[in-house]
Amino acid sequence: MKRERALAAALLAAVLPAAAAPDEAALGKAAGYPHASLTPDFTLFADGTKVGNFTHMESIFWPREIGASLSPRPLLVAARELEATYPYGGTDRPLADLLERQRITGLLILKGDTVVFERYQYGRRPSDRFASFSMAKTVTALLVGIALREGAIHSLDDPASTYAPSLSGTAFGDVSLRTLLRMSSGARWSDRAVPNQASDVARLSGDTFFRRGAGGATALRDVRRRTPASIIRAARRSRSGLPCAVPSRRTSPRMPPRSYGNRWVRRPRPAG
Repeated sequence: MKRERALAAALLAAVLPAAAAPDEAALGKAAGYPHASLTPDFTLFADGTKVGNFTHMESIFWPREIGASLSPRPLLVAARELEATYPYGGTDRPLADLLERQRITGLLILKGDTVVFERYQYGRRPSDRFASFSMAKTVTALLVGIALREGAIHSLDDPASTYAPSLSGTAFGDVSLRTLLRMSSGARWSDRAVPNQASDVARLSGDTFFRRGAGGATALRDVRRRTPASIIRAARRSRSGLPCAVPSRRTSPRMPPRSYGNRWVRRPRPAG
């Protein structure tokens, strides 16, 4: 009975928000952390709607749905919360102190398939959908590694178009998977957005956020090679999704799309 009470206490503490979070008033606490609407002056980054925006992206834009696995792997919860510290100001401080100092909406730490630490702030809960952004790079690298181990990918030095024909004819089709994973393709790309002018980031945003295109490689048709891939070492926003096309395509008769679904977890938790 004592252990059951301790486990229940740990579970409760894991999902409760921290007692105080930085700048709660400025970030919209009184209004319930609302999200913005698509108006001419829309921005994701205004303090008053920032928390709501990044946990309601599907309500603001028109996302493309990714089907859940039919056989998800469950996450376990540690009986005892991780007691980790970090150095700051000459002393070792607990993770709870980090949450009190930083604008962190959620902090989730996994060890293997077990949740060892989980806290939320600004009224967020495990059921919220958090924007994960560049975490896609790490997840993509893991999936490519699994595909390589299981033989769906022969070599990381193969051109990307070998496994994702939709990349043929783009600046990325003849680039090796290894180079794409290093984000060193040499493609010319700019994140600069200019009002009323076509730009790389505007085309990508229109295709992904607003579904103005077919999705996938079609958003990259106008991207051109600038420098040999072997000497470029620069991360660009568009490239984090490029290798995703590889494990999402049929790479052998025994591996249809979403064949890696058993690596995903059906649990209402954020990815970031």
